[in-house]
Amino acid sequence: MIFEHPNYRSYLKAVFADRAARRPAYSVRAFAKQLGLAQSFLAEILRNKKNLSPEGALRIAASLGLNRDETDYFSALVQLEITKDEDVRASILDRIRAFRPQGGVTDLSVDTFKVISDWYHIPILELTYLKDFDFTPENVSRRLGISLTEAEVGIERLLRVELLERVKGKYRKTKNYVLFQSAIPNKAVARFHQHYLDHAKKAVDGLPPAERFGASEIYPLSPDNLARARKILEGAIEQIRTLSEKTPIKTEVYALGVHLFPITKKEGENK
Repeated sequence: MIFEHPNYRSYLKAVFADRAARRPAYSVRAFAKQLGLAQSFLAEILRNKKNLSPEGALRIAASLGLNRDETDYFSALVQLEITKDEDVRASILDRIRAFRPQGGVTDLSVDTFKVISDWYHIPILELTYLKDFDFTPENVSRRLGISLTEAEVGIERLLRVELLERVKGKYRKTKNYVLFQSAIPNKAVARFHQHYLDHAKKAVDGLPPAERFGASEIYPLSPDNLARARKILEGAIEQIRTLSEKTPIKTEVYALGVHLFPITKKEGENK
């Protein structure tokens, strides 16, 4: 949602990252074409080297299918960056605040959904612990194998939800441990697990056993045993978390995924 974004570049990057995530072949060239811009001009806008004009803002808003309020907000963000007159800037800021009546405290539900559902947000946080790692969008992109835009959007989003902060020019994680749990089915949580299952498949295919651990077991159990099994698994996860915390020199980020689920069908259940 556009009102989550404090500047128009952040919004454009988020739109591009979302489309690229759904279509891996999607490129800046394709995005520029849909916006009616030259690829080089869009690239310079995203890199904060050039500004949109008010007329360009309206054309892009129409291309993105923004409604009237969203268009007004997007246009105000564009005007804020190109206006030098302090009185005019004050008036524009008033317009922006009118869309965010809580005075800068925004509903972060969309950002929270993306943090959970897009796999690279949590690893970005963990990169802050790596020894001698220069935390820049370029290096985050390289170490995680994601696009530079995804790295930039991810960092900006983590800053907005206050899971990441910048102190004296250095990024750091604000909480030692981030836990997302849901007792009911949730699209964000489901996407989170799906992403890591996909990464697990790639690890099985591409990494030697010495660089990973994998085990698959099949057990006959009663559903009544699930609560006890969950405690056993949670205990093992806690031990590995403690191991991570006590490791003085960290050089890589690892993913751990544990799933215990029924593969048998209930009597009378359709296949």
